[in-house]
Amino acid sequence: MRLLERGIHGLPKNVQGWLLTTATNLVRDRIRVMENREHLLSLYDVPRSILRRPDEELARKQRRQAVQAALSGLSERDRTVLLMREEGLSYREIAEAVGISNTSVGSLLVRARARLRKLLGSDWWPEARHG
Repeated sequence: MRLLERGIHGLPKNVQGWLLTTATNLVRDRIRVMENREHLLSLYDVPRSILRRPDEELARKQRRQAVQAALSGLSERDRTVLLMREEGLSYREIAEAVGISNTSVGSLLVRARARLRKLLGSDWWPEARHG
């Protein structure tokens, strides 16, 4: 839709890369909207019946903050490949979006995960999910 809305004539040279970059930006925007929504909800009295238990909410918030802090400590490329892979993109799609070869994606992901693991602490990393 963005491609059509922008009125771009013809196709960008690397359509898939352009679309993946646009999708990544949309995900970032959605995260910002969710964070703003949570902030606004925290300003007003919301009935407890629709909220999580306070201890669950606190733990969730602390986990999210820890991940956000760790992600911000990574390079833009490491952060991008991790987020794209988490969203289910293939190595080929990630390679095109980041501008690297398909064969480099695996090793880049391994190194990015190791850096993230170090920033989060070894007890935090969900090995079974990404192993």
